[in-house]
Amino acid sequence: MLPDLQKTDTETNVIISYNNKEWERLLLLFKNPEPNIFWFYCDTAVIKKPLHDLITLQFPQWKPIDIYLDKNTESLNKILFVDYGGKIQKDHTIHIFGIEDAVKNIDFVGNLNFNRDSLFRNTPCNLIFWADFDTSNILSHRAYDFWSWMFLTFDFNTPQELLTARQRSYESMIFLEDKDIKIPSKDSANRIEQIKHEWEFFLEDIGGKPTTIKQLKDAITLAVALGNEYEENGNYKESAAILEKVLAISEQTDDENTKNLVYNNLGNIYRELGQLNQAKVVLERAMRNSVRFFGYDYPYVSVSQSNLACVLRELGQYNEAKELLEKALESCKKQYEGGHPNIAIIQSNLAVLYQDLGELLKAKELLENVMESETKNLGENHPTVATSLSNLAYVYLDLGEYHKAKILLEKAIENLVHNFGANHMRTRLILTKLDEVNKIVAGSKK
Repeated sequence: MLPDLQKTDTETNVIISYNNKEWERLLLLFKNPEPNIFWFYCDTAVIKKPLHDLITLQFPQWKPIDIYLDKNTESLNKILFVDYGGKIQKDHTIHIFGIEDAVKNIDFVGNLNFNRDSLFRNTPCNLIFWADFDTSNILSHRAYDFWSWMFLTFDFNTPQELLTARQRSYESMIFLEDKDIKIPSKDSANRIEQIKHEWEFFLEDIGGKPTTIKQLKDAITLAVALGNEYEENGNYKESAAILEKVLAISEQTDDENTKNLVYNNLGNIYRELGQLNQAKVVLERAMRNSVRFFGYDYPYVSVSQSNLACVLRELGQYNEAKELLEKALESCKKQYEGGHPNIAIIQSNLAVLYQDLGELLKAKELLENVMESETKNLGENHPTVATSLSNLAYVYLDLGEYHKAKILLEKAIENLVHNFGANHMRTRLILTKLDEVNKIVAGSKK
């Protein structure tokens, strides 16, 4: 539904026409009386104010509160729950601007990450983050807990004619080079105890069982956070047990986004546990729901297709897996430009499948592209890069290029030690493989 031309200027209608699919989806979600947290990707700052003003015009029942962050901002939670105190009510919409500067502050990133449970649970109204792609990219791997729940994302792009025709009243977004931004430290054991304590306190507070929609959402948020921490530490059984409880809770809501998130998370955990048939059932449900709710050629559908394909591959259903991954990759390329992390993930999964099928040169070419993209966009210390390094090393091993494989595995271990420590399960796994390669290399010298 396009806005009334008599109530908005021509420029705004050009923006909405250009982003009609995203605008229609936003309208649907904004009609929901329950609050949500949104993330807006804006390719330039030109479209921020027109979109902000149009949301205010289209939904006068949601009173706007605009909050501006800067590089000195240490905690969004403090601003919302201390500085604003009881001023924020359910009929407000909070707009967060300036996050491009705030992410340069390690304290802000750390607090956003570690306190995200209370942010999601305690914000009583709609909350919109306005950011560019680079900032989003930073938070997707610097504030992993926070980003894991940021699934209501919208891509708003500026029509070319506005970039050339209008006076630039608003600055273009600053491109952020994030390689110098430190990763906040993470004490997973302490986080697990903290969330378990919050969970017990929450259940005590509501009398042992969630009954309202708000309580159901709070229960899901806390339980998924706990499940993610267990998964991060390789405690997959504990994670599965938590997510199974979450699934039962989420089935009581009409929140399709939450259900899809839980389906995908639980399916991936079943896969880690080797329970492939259970994983297949859950991930097929995730894919069906994603298609039904969002339609084809949408990010969530690509993610669901990719996750399901990985399970099908491990079940030996290579042709079905290949077909799904190729569809997912084609769809994802329509949605994003070449450097997007989702494209790299699907390419990695497809490369591993090519390796299984013996198409080693195809696998090598894909993984080299992934490595180049991830290093450029995420930085060489991002943990995802370690996965790509090891995947490419395994292809080199199959090609008999042991010295190249050895170098890549050493880089992967350096990355994993930096992010997780020397005793983490992922680090030990690659160390074992490196020992095998070292023996082969040493044997070849004799």
